[in-house]
Amino acid sequence: MLAVLLISSVSSAETSPRGELEDFFGRVTAVLSVATNAKQARDDVRSLARALFDGPGAARRALGSDWELRTVAEREEFTRMFTGVVEQAYLEIVQSRLPRDRPLAIRIVGEDPIAERGTVVRTEVQGRYGSDMQLDYLMSRSGKGWLIRDIVIDGISLVENYRAQFARIFAHFILRRSGAAVADGGRCWDERVDRGAAEL
Repeated sequence: MLAVLLISSVSSAETSPRGELEDFFGRVTAVLSVATNAKQARDDVRSLARALFDGPGAARRALGSDWELRTVAEREEFTRMFTGVVEQAYLEIVQSRLPRDRPLAIRIVGEDPIAERGTVVRTEVQGRYGSDMQLDYLMSRSGKGWLIRDIVIDGISLVENYRAQFARIFAHFILRRSGAAVADGGRCWDERVDRGAAEL
């Protein structure tokens, strides 16, 4: 099973963005070190990532001004779908590019303030073929802690990469929701949205 080695060049406070990430990586290490089932380990890591990811905030930014036009139920539905897609993309991209024959070494190389009371924590990971992969975690304060609002992998934002396509699909199904629900006897429209999301 894959092990994780965290290398931090600077000490961090417990409630700092860097500290939150170090705690996350530590929990991932603990999960992977005792895992005997690959699927269960993946599900556990996904649960840890979900707890640290600001899904509602990312979903709101993805819909933009349309967020205010949606009902509470529609906002919750879009948040669930959008968060699931971003989480899945993160895990698949990272898993496909990381080495499988040696411990994974994560280096936290910097932490810089950004707009909206946020911080970007910069990390580097040696990829499967020797080159370094850069993962920047954009984080915002939430209560007493910090949450991830976006992950930029080698310069590409996960949230921005999916927001336009996913928001367009969601808007399409919102417009047809009432009529479709009556026409098909009230069948759950989740199936339609999930099919649309799968096409992204």
